[in-house]
Amino acid sequence: MATPLQNEQYPDLRANMPVMGADNEQVGTIMEVFRDVGLVETFGAKGIPPQQAGHDPVEYAYSEAMPGAGDDYVTVRDGDGEILYIPFAALSRVENGRAVLAVDADSVSLMNWEVRPDALKSLPEYDHDTGAEPNVA
Repeated sequence: MATPLQNEQYPDLRANMPVMGADNEQVGTIMEVFRDVGLVETFGAKGIPPQQAGHDPVEYAYSEAMPGAGDDYVTVRDGDGEILYIPFAALSRVENGRAVLAVDADSVSLMNWEVRPDALKSLPEYDHDTGAEPNVA
């Protein structure tokens, strides 16, 4: 299971940072960085996980079908103004003030990153959010 320390592998990620494909083509710009949201995503369909404030064991449902921690995300506005929800797992590195993806810029449209993950379902819609409704991914 991932720990919060593992989620800090990209401590320099920040808003307004350019996001590049593995081919060095710009994909977009980071809008927001969401850390430790994956902990909520993984533990079950109901309730707050034990390590988070507000945990109520009566309302909590753990699922063995979802072991380990989910991912954290950055929201990115691409060159067309679309909003992308890119998981940390898709990053290969952060260097020289840029986040670099593990896929080429041309492959980004195939990744389904326009769908808002359940971990961010409470996020208010952005002004140009064309992603699916929460709970669909």
